[in-house]
Amino acid sequence: MISSSTFFASLYTALITPLLAQLQAMIGTVISTMAPIAAVMTVIAVAVSGAEVAFGQKTFSRFKRDVAIAAIVVVLATSAYYTKYISDLFLTGIPNTLGNALGATTNPASSLDRVLNTVVKATFEDYHQLPWGLMSIPLGIGLIVILAVTVTCLLFSFGVYMTATIINVVVVLIGPVFLILGITPITRRFTAGWFSVLVGGCITQVLALGVIQLMTTAELTMIQGFITVAAPAAGGDNSIVILWGLTESAMLLGLTAAAVKQVPAISRAIGHGVYHSSAGLQAATFGAARQIAGGAASGAARGVGAVASGVARIGGQSGNDQPWRGKAPVGRSLSRGDR
Repeated sequence: MISSSTFFASLYTALITPLLAQLQAMIGTVISTMAPIAAVMTVIAVAVSGAEVAFGQKTFSRFKRDVAIAAIVVVLATSAYYTKYISDLFLTGIPNTLGNALGATTNPASSLDRVLNTVVKATFEDYHQLPWGLMSIPLGIGLIVILAVTVTCLLFSFGVYMTATIINVVVVLIGPVFLILGITPITRRFTAGWFSVLVGGCITQVLALGVIQLMTTAELTMIQGFITVAAPAAGGDNSIVILWGLTESAMLLGLTAAAVKQVPAISRAIGHGVYHSSAGLQAATFGAARQIAGGAASGAARGVGAVASGVARIGGQSGNDQPWRGKAPVGRSLSRGDR
């Protein structure tokens, strides 16, 4: 009797538990180290933005927006809020919630163990049913190859999931460094890039878990199906039926590994899509408002100039005399906050 294995579940627990514990121990040190830097950057950013408002290079509404963003970043960079809204949310909250919705248990690697146990059990049952003789040699080799392919595909899927989890832990650990860069407009793009990586890692976990859950459920259904078909052949030789069924299950696991392999690329595309969408939203709101305001001001200036030119012609003034000539636009903001 083959006992059920918890290889992947135990390995996941053995790897992720010390990582999360070490993260919690180190994240407080990183945040406390970056706190004075964040305070200095906030003072400098507010002072520069205030000077730009005073010299007419930035509107007061944009100054208020920069101050609000700096305040939000400073609050999120504190230990309690960073742990709640960044660390716990992206490392356990979103993956566990969506994992439970996809049918996973508290341990996302348990579904891999179910497939492994089912395939191993079916392989050993088929091995014991092989007839004695030369025919059993290639069939036995085929069973070994199928079992090796199964274990390889499962290890690959597990590796992709664990790699995404570990990278996400590292990204969260160094997050305070990039988070405080969002205080100043000129370095805010680095915060957006860090957030894109964080979202991409979380999406990789969720998508990999979704593919694993979907394909392993189909795998278990397939195995149970060919075992049920082979069961009525009691007293006969059904080893070929089981061998063919195991071959089909190995092919499905190969497709699972191929699908999981594409998950990081899909996650990067989605993560960059979130980043570019944020940039597009920025252009569609503040950028559009700036263009509309600039267009309205330019149109008003041209209208006033036309009226002044008409009055000058009626009054017999020289065509070169333009008392209402529009002024050149102001220069670019030093902190790039007007972009």
